[in-house]
Amino acid sequence: MNIKTILGLVLVFSVVTVIAVAFRGPSAVPTAEAAPNDTAVLVAAKPVPAGTLLRAEDMRWQVWKDAIGPGFYVRDTAEQRAAKSESDTAIPTDVFGSVVRQRFEDGQPIISADIVKPGDRGFLAAVLMPGYRAISVAVTAVSGGGGLIFPGDRVDVLLTQSFTASDTAPDRRSVSETVVQNLRVLAIDQRVQQSQTAPTLDGAIARTVTLEVAPRMAESISVASELGKLSLILRSLDSDTDSAAMQTAKLMPPTCASDVSPALRNTETKKVAALPPVKIMHGSRVEDAKQ
Repeated sequence: MNIKTILGLVLVFSVVTVIAVAFRGPSAVPTAEAAPNDTAVLVAAKPVPAGTLLRAEDMRWQVWKDAIGPGFYVRDTAEQRAAKSESDTAIPTDVFGSVVRQRFEDGQPIISADIVKPGDRGFLAAVLMPGYRAISVAVTAVSGGGGLIFPGDRVDVLLTQSFTASDTAPDRRSVSETVVQNLRVLAIDQRVQQSQTAPTLDGAIARTVTLEVAPRMAESISVASELGKLSLILRSLDSDTDSAAMQTAKLMPPTCASDVSPALRNTETKKVAALPPVKIMHGSRVEDAKQ
C-alpha cells in the first residue's frame, strides 16, 4: 500500500469522525441529583405475623424511592386528597380487616396479593392459625360485651349454671367458671373488620361471635353452651398469648354462690348446725333425745 492510499484512508476516517460527533451533539454535562420522590406507599408499621387482621396501627404511609410494583397501595397526591376531603394519613378502607397471608416486616410494602380481603373466598380459613378452628357462640347485648367487643380482640369464655333441684344446697345453686381463656375474636355476626377510626355505635346487637380455638377448646365450648349461659369477658391489650395448653392449665376454680354471698354461707352453716332429731327406743316406748 503506497503513501497516497494511507493518507486517503486517514482523511476519510477523520471526516467520518467529525460527522459522527456533529450528529451526536454536545457531550452530556453532569447534572445535580434529582429531587427526592415524595410518592408514598402503604407499608407495615411493625412486624405483622401471618393470619393477623390488619388494623390502623399495623400500617402507615412511607415515602418510597424504589420502583413501585404491581399491587402496591399508593397514596393519593395532595391535590387528590384535598378534593376528597381526606386527611394525609387516610388509609384505603378496603385494607382494614384483611388477613395477612405471610409475615410482613417493619417497613415492608403491603401488596394486595399478600392479603385476603373480607368477602374473598377462603378468608376465614386464611385468618386461622395453623391447627386452629373457628367456632361461633350465641350472645346477647350483655353476654357479648355490650357491643364493645370487636374482631381482633381477645376474650375469655365464662360459663354460669343455675341448679334448681330441691335437694341442691343453696350455696351451690349458682356456679360460674371460666371455660377457656385468651381467645381471638374472628368475627361479630358476619362482620370481620372494624373501622379505621373509633367504632360507630349503630345500636345493632350482635347475635353471634366467632372465636379462634384449638380443637379441644371447641369441644369444651360446645358442651358448655348446653350446660348454661356463656359470657364473653374482654381481656386487656397487653394480655399474654399463652398456648392452648397453658390457657387450660391456668383456669381458676369455679365460683359458687356462697363465695359471693355471705348470706348463703350463713345459711349453710345453720343447716349443718341443726342436727336431725334422735329417737331413743325403750322397748315399745320411743322418746326424743335432748340435744
